[in-house]
Amino acid sequence: MFRRHIPHAVIIIIIFVCCAVVVVSKGQPENKKPGPGAKSDKLISLQFETPIPVTVESDGIEWKGYSYHLVRLGSIRFSLDKNNEHLTAEIQAGITSFDDIDYDISAAVFNATGQMLGVARTQCHVDRLWLGNVMTTSQTIALDFGRSLNYANASAFMLTVSKRKVLTPNEWQK
Repeated sequence: MFRRHIPHAVIIIIIFVCCAVVVVSKGQPENKKPGPGAKSDKLISLQFETPIPVTVESDGIEWKGYSYHLVRLGSIRFSLDKNNEHLTAEIQAGITSFDDIDYDISAAVFNATGQMLGVARTQCHVDRLWLGNVMTTSQTIALDFGRSLNYANASAFMLTVSKRKVLTPNEWQK
């Protein structure tokens, strides 16, 4: 009886192609519904030391029939060092490569009466990494609100991503 053997090189190539398909994104269709989580246009309830789901993203960039959101904020975790009243936060984000650009990520914290207690801002860099398609990676973004006795009374927050002019690959590949 004759048996056919598949060379190991062919199997390795098939595995590599399958992995590449998982890593490389063809885009984010505009009709995709956002996942659960709070939106940026309202105050969001703040809890210390607990990941809080959010749905905050950069404006969409239209290209080849898709809308690309280069920065998507998925959750935020606030930490208050009670010994020195120092408030920090870590944001878990998805970053889509497209154009070499920096977005400002800003947050403000409020007390129960809506009085703003403090703000923090940092930059989130998006690389122009182009392998024929866009690629999405995860990133942790740190915010430092500084020190204040009032931070122990923080009960809500607001989060935003700046609006930026972004070039499409057709514009920067000229």
